[in-house]
Amino acid sequence: MFYKSGRRMHVFDVVVVSQYIYRFLESVLKLSLFLLHLQTPYISLQELKSALLKTPGRVSTYSSFTQSGPVSLRAISKQDYLQAALSLQEDNILMVLNVTSQSGGQSRPVLVKKHPQEVHHILEERHDLLCPSNIYAKLFSLPGHLTMPDKDV
Repeated sequence: MFYKSGRRMHVFDVVVVSQYIYRFLESVLKLSLFLLHLQTPYISLQELKSALLKTPGRVSTYSSFTQSGPVSLRAISKQDYLQAALSLQEDNILMVLNVTSQSGGQSRPVLVKKHPQEVHHILEERHDLLCPSNIYAKLFSLPGHLTMPDKDV
């Protein structure tokens, strides 16, 4: 390696330049992590449960929710997603099934929504779920994510 003046670079020069580059990249990383932390709002369990109920279709998975769910909620963790789903299962609104892929891979949780007639009275009584029964019924009948089947479950 050579300088513009034609003088040859020494090993010591390369080490010093690489240290400057390392420090610069480290500061950029710290700054980006700080900004990311500032931009990530706290998502309550109620907001997440409401978003799960408002997901179109009858069947949903974590990957389909993060791809087609509300933009503000696409960065949620799998644990938060599963916690909200299990909470809705306790409320008797949907079922969480562990399904193994055909190739024999790991099992993944699949959310199966109950029919709107079955959960109408629950949604009318529970105003904290933030999803009226008429909206739930409309979204239930819509096709879900492209990777999910449209057949009756």
